[in-house]
Amino acid sequence: MTRPLALTVGEPAGIGPDITLAAWLQREELKLPPFYLLADPQFIAARTRHLGLNVPLANVTPDEAVAAFGIERAGCADVDPSGCR
Repeated sequence: MTRPLALTVGEPAGIGPDITLAAWLQREELKLPPFYLLADPQFIAARTRHLGLNVPLANVTPDEAVAAFGIERAGCADVDPSGCR
């Protein structure tokens, strides 16, 4: 299985959050690799509501995100190195 990508939204005032949410909704159709988002969860939830999108959101650790895709973690790059085990 393809390892998941870790995405950031870029500038929150830009179009990155909207593009990311739209990509999530079309990920199977577009054959996108699995991905998770590194962002402020309250901001993303508010943006999702504002756009009227039905996107499931969950706060997870890097290990939980990798486990959600059913793959083994073979190393990591994390903003907080204490999160890498």
